[in-house]
Amino acid sequence: MMTNRGGIDETSRYVRSLVFDTEQNCLNLRNGLSSFLRAQTRLRDKSQKLSNVLRVFAERETTGIKNCLTAAAEGMSEIEKYRKEMQDRIDVKSREPLGMYAAICDGVLDDLKVREVAIRKEHDKQLALDRIQVRESGNRTKISQGQIELSGANHEANTSSMALAETVERFELKKVGDVRACLQEFVYSQMFFYSKSLEVLTDLMALINSTDFDADIEEVCDRVRPAAPKVDARRASSRSGI
Repeated sequence: MMTNRGGIDETSRYVRSLVFDTEQNCLNLRNGLSSFLRAQTRLRDKSQKLSNVLRVFAERETTGIKNCLTAAAEGMSEIEKYRKEMQDRIDVKSREPLGMYAAICDGVLDDLKVREVAIRKEHDKQLALDRIQVRESGNRTKISQGQIELSGANHEANTSSMALAETVERFELKKVGDVRACLQEFVYSQMFFYSKSLEVLTDLMALINSTDFDADIEEVCDRVRPAAPKVDARRASSRSGI
Protein backbone atom coordinates (compact mmCIF):
# COMPACT_ATOMS: atom_id res chain seq x y z
CA MET A 1 0.00 0.00 0.00
CA MET A 2 1.64 3.24 -1.20
CA THR A 3 1.45 5.93 1.48
CA ASN A 4 3.03 9.36 1.61
CA ARG A 5 3.85 11.34 4.71
CA GLY A 6 0.44 12.98 4.68
CA GLY A 7 -1.24 9.64 5.25
CA ILE A 8 -2.74 9.67 1.74
CA ASP A 9 -2.92 6.27 0.03
CA GLU A 10 -5.11 4.65 -2.62
CA THR A 11 -7.85 4.03 -0.07
CA SER A 12 -7.88 7.69 0.94
CA ARG A 13 -7.99 8.86 -2.66
CA TYR A 14 -10.79 6.43 -3.48
CA VAL A 15 -12.90 7.42 -0.47
CA ARG A 16 -12.40 11.14 -1.14
CA SER A 17 -13.43 10.67 -4.76
CA LEU A 18 -16.45 8.59 -3.73
CA VAL A 19 -17.61 11.14 -1.19
CA PHE A 20 -16.98 14.12 -3.47
CA ASP A 21 -18.86 12.54 -6.38
CA THR A 22 -21.78 11.59 -4.14
CA GLU A 23 -22.06 15.04 -2.59
CA GLN A 24 -21.86 16.76 -5.98
CA ASN A 25 -24.31 14.39 -7.65
CA CYS A 26 -26.83 14.68 -4.81
CA LEU A 27 -26.55 18.47 -4.99
CA ASN A 28 -27.07 18.42 -8.76
CA LEU A 29 -30.02 16.04 -8.44
CA ARG A 30 -31.60 18.19 -5.74
CA ASN A 31 -31.15 21.30 -7.89
CA GLY A 32 -32.58 19.45 -10.88
CA LEU A 33 -35.67 18.46 -8.91
CA SER A 34 -36.05 22.04 -7.69
CA SER A 35 -35.96 23.23 -11.30
CA PHE A 36 -38.51 20.58 -12.26
CA LEU A 37 -40.85 21.68 -9.46
CA ARG A 38 -40.53 25.34 -10.46
CA ALA A 39 -41.47 24.39 -14.02
CA GLN A 40 -44.54 22.56 -12.69
CA THR A 41 -45.54 25.68 -10.77
CA ARG A 42 -45.30 27.73 -13.97
CA LEU A 43 -47.49 25.16 -15.75
CA ARG A 44 -50.07 25.40 -12.97
CA ASP A 45 -50.16 29.18 -13.33
CA LYS A 46 -50.57 28.98 -17.12
CA SER A 47 -53.26 26.32 -16.79
CA GLN A 48 -55.17 28.46 -14.33
CA LYS A 49 -55.07 31.38 -16.77
CA LEU A 50 -56.32 29.14 -19.57
CA SER A 51 -59.06 27.81 -17.29
CA ASN A 52 -60.20 31.37 -16.63
CA VAL A 53 -60.23 32.10 -20.37
CA LEU A 54 -62.43 29.07 -20.96
CA ARG A 55 -64.88 30.17 -18.27
CA VAL A 56 -65.19 33.64 -19.76
CA PHE A 57 -65.61 32.13 -23.23
CA ALA A 58 -68.45 29.92 -21.96
CA GLU A 59 -70.49 32.75 -20.40
CA ARG A 60 -72.38 33.83 -23.56
CA GLU A 61 -72.24 30.62 -25.57
CA THR A 62 -75.04 28.26 -26.49
CA THR A 63 -75.82 25.27 -24.31
CA GLY A 64 -73.66 22.55 -25.84
CA ILE A 65 -70.46 24.50 -26.33
CA LYS A 66 -70.99 26.26 -23.00
CA ASN A 67 -71.14 22.91 -21.20
CA CYS A 68 -67.97 21.70 -22.94
CA LEU A 69 -66.02 24.88 -22.21
CA THR A 70 -67.13 24.89 -18.58
CA ALA A 71 -66.24 21.22 -18.19
CA ALA A 72 -62.83 21.85 -19.77
CA ALA A 73 -62.17 24.68 -17.33
CA GLU A 74 -63.21 22.56 -14.37
CA GLY A 75 -61.18 19.63 -15.66
CA MET A 76 -58.04 21.75 -15.95
CA SER A 77 -58.52 23.01 -12.40
CA GLU A 78 -58.90 19.42 -11.17
CA ILE A 79 -55.76 18.34 -13.04
CA GLU A 80 -53.79 21.18 -11.48
CA LYS A 81 -54.95 20.03 -8.05
CA TYR A 82 -53.37 16.66 -8.78
CA ARG A 83 -50.27 18.41 -10.10
CA LYS A 84 -49.92 20.28 -6.80
CA GLU A 85 -50.18 16.98 -4.91
CA MET A 86 -47.46 15.55 -7.16
CA GLN A 87 -45.23 18.57 -6.50
CA ASP A 88 -45.66 18.37 -2.74
CA ARG A 89 -44.90 14.65 -2.68
CA ILE A 90 -41.77 14.97 -4.85
CA ASP A 91 -40.56 17.92 -2.79
CA VAL A 92 -40.91 16.12 0.54
CA LYS A 93 -40.01 12.57 -0.43
CA SER A 94 -37.53 13.02 -3.28
CA ARG A 95 -35.91 16.44 -3.07
CA GLU A 96 -35.60 17.27 0.63
CA PRO A 97 -33.76 14.09 1.78
CA LEU A 98 -30.94 14.91 -0.66
CA GLY A 99 -30.20 18.08 1.30
CA MET A 100 -28.72 15.98 4.12
CA TYR A 101 -25.79 14.77 2.05
CA ALA A 102 -23.49 17.71 2.72
CA ALA A 103 -23.47 16.81 6.44
CA ILE A 104 -23.39 13.06 5.75
CA CYS A 105 -20.36 13.43 3.47
CA ASP A 106 -18.61 15.64 6.03
CA GLY A 107 -19.04 12.83 8.57
CA VAL A 108 -17.34 10.32 6.27
CA LEU A 109 -14.49 12.75 5.63
CA ASP A 110 -14.03 13.21 9.38
CA ASP A 111 -13.47 9.46 9.76
CA LEU A 112 -11.15 9.54 6.79
CA LYS A 113 -9.07 12.28 8.42
CA VAL A 114 -8.77 10.20 11.60
CA ARG A 115 -7.45 7.30 9.52
CA GLU A 116 -5.02 9.53 7.65
CA VAL A 117 -3.61 10.85 10.92
CA ALA A 118 -3.18 7.27 12.15
CA ILE A 119 -1.54 6.20 8.87
CA ARG A 120 0.79 9.18 9.01
CA LYS A 121 1.68 8.37 12.60
CA GLU A 122 2.37 4.74 11.65
CA HIS A 123 4.57 5.91 8.78
CA ASP A 124 6.53 8.25 11.06
CA LYS A 125 7.00 5.57 13.74
CA GLN A 126 8.30 3.14 11.11
CA LEU A 127 10.79 5.71 9.85
CA ALA A 128 11.91 6.49 13.41
CA LEU A 129 12.48 2.81 14.16
CA ASP A 130 14.40 2.36 10.90
CA ARG A 131 16.71 5.23 11.82
CA ILE A 132 17.35 3.83 15.28
CA GLN A 133 18.16 0.40 13.88
CA VAL A 134 20.64 1.96 11.44
CA ARG A 135 22.24 4.58 13.68
CA GLU A 136 21.94 2.90 17.08
CA SER A 137 21.76 -0.78 16.27
CA GLY A 138 23.28 -1.67 19.63
CA ASN A 139 20.79 0.35 21.70
CA ARG A 140 18.27 -2.38 22.52
CA THR A 141 16.29 -0.06 24.81
CA LYS A 142 15.59 2.47 22.06
CA ILE A 143 14.88 -0.24 19.55
CA SER A 144 12.47 -1.96 21.92
CA GLN A 145 10.75 1.35 22.67
CA GLY A 146 10.51 2.11 18.97
CA GLN A 147 8.98 -1.28 18.30
CA ILE A 148 6.40 -0.77 21.04
CA GLU A 149 5.47 2.65 19.62
CA LEU A 150 5.25 1.23 16.10
CA SER A 151 3.05 -1.61 17.35
CA GLY A 152 0.71 0.91 18.95
CA ALA A 153 0.66 2.98 15.77
CA ASN A 154 -0.07 -0.15 13.72
CA HIS A 155 -3.00 -0.98 15.98
CA GLU A 156 -4.33 2.57 15.75
CA ALA A 157 -4.00 2.54 11.96
CA ASN A 158 -5.77 -0.82 11.68
CA THR A 159 -8.54 0.28 14.03
CA SER A 160 -9.13 3.52 12.16
CA SER A 161 -9.05 1.69 8.83
CA MET A 162 -11.71 -0.77 10.03
CA ALA A 163 -13.82 2.09 11.37
CA LEU A 164 -13.55 3.89 8.02
CA ALA A 165 -14.55 0.71 6.16
CA GLU A 166 -17.65 0.38 8.33
CA THR A 167 -18.47 4.07 7.83
CA VAL A 168 -18.16 3.75 4.05
CA GLU A 169 -20.36 0.64 4.06
CA ARG A 170 -23.08 2.46 6.01
CA PHE A 171 -22.65 5.46 3.72
CA GLU A 172 -23.12 3.35 0.58
CA LEU A 173 -26.12 1.52 2.02
CA LYS A 174 -27.78 4.82 2.85
CA LYS A 175 -26.89 6.41 -0.47
CA VAL A 176 -28.23 3.50 -2.51
CA GLY A 177 -31.38 3.34 -0.38
CA ASP A 178 -31.97 7.08 -0.64
CA VAL A 179 -31.42 7.21 -4.39
CA ARG A 180 -33.74 4.26 -4.86
CA ALA A 181 -36.43 5.90 -2.68
CA CYS A 182 -35.96 9.20 -4.50
CA LEU A 183 -36.52 7.59 -7.89
CA GLN A 184 -39.44 5.47 -6.66
CA GLU A 185 -41.25 8.47 -5.21
CA PHE A 186 -40.56 10.60 -8.28
CA VAL A 187 -41.86 7.94 -10.66
CA TYR A 188 -44.86 7.01 -8.49
CA SER A 189 -45.86 10.67 -8.06
CA GLN A 190 -45.80 11.18 -11.82
CA MET A 191 -47.66 7.95 -12.49
CA PHE A 192 -50.39 8.99 -10.04
CA PHE A 193 -50.63 12.47 -11.55
CA TYR A 194 -50.85 11.27 -15.14
CA SER A 195 -53.31 8.49 -14.33
CA LYS A 196 -55.65 10.94 -12.57
CA SER A 197 -55.20 13.46 -15.37
CA LEU A 198 -56.06 10.78 -17.93
CA GLU A 199 -59.27 9.97 -16.05
CA VAL A 200 -60.30 13.64 -16.14
CA LEU A 201 -59.38 14.03 -19.81
CA THR A 202 -61.18 10.81 -20.75
CA ASP A 203 -64.42 12.08 -19.18
CA LEU A 204 -63.97 15.42 -20.90
CA MET A 205 -63.42 13.77 -24.29
CA ALA A 206 -66.54 11.67 -23.79
CA LEU A 207 -68.56 14.82 -23.11
CA ILE A 208 -67.18 16.56 -26.20
CA ASN A 209 -67.90 13.56 -28.41
CA SER A 210 -71.45 13.19 -27.11
CA THR A 211 -72.40 16.87 -27.43
CA ASP A 212 -74.77 17.78 -30.26
CA PHE A 213 -73.04 20.88 -31.64
CA ASP A 214 -75.50 20.97 -34.53
CA ALA A 215 -78.14 21.96 -31.99
CA ASP A 216 -75.98 24.93 -31.00
CA ILE A 217 -75.67 26.00 -34.62
CA GLU A 218 -79.41 25.65 -35.09
CA GLU A 219 -80.03 27.71 -31.95
CA VAL A 220 -77.92 30.56 -33.29
CA CYS A 221 -79.49 30.35 -36.75
CA ASP A 222 -82.99 30.44 -35.26
CA ARG A 223 -82.16 33.69 -33.52
CA VAL A 224 -80.97 35.43 -36.68
CA ARG A 225 -83.25 33.80 -39.27
CA PRO A 226 -86.02 36.17 -40.42
CA ALA A 227 -89.47 35.30 -39.11
CA ALA A 228 -92.02 33.99 -41.64
CA PRO A 229 -94.51 36.72 -42.69
CA LYS A 230 -97.88 36.58 -40.94
CA VAL A 231 -100.90 35.99 -43.21
CA ASP A 232 -104.18 37.94 -42.63
CA ALA A 233 -106.80 35.27 -41.82
CA ARG A 234 -109.73 37.21 -43.37
CA ARG A 235 -107.85 37.90 -46.59
CA ALA A 236 -106.76 34.33 -46.81
CA SER A 237 -110.40 33.22 -46.32
CA SER A 238 -111.73 35.53 -49.03
CA ARG A 239 -109.12 34.33 -51.47
CA SER A 240 -109.99 30.75 -50.79
CA GLY A 241 -113.68 31.53 -51.54
CA ILE A 242 -112.90 32.90 -54.97
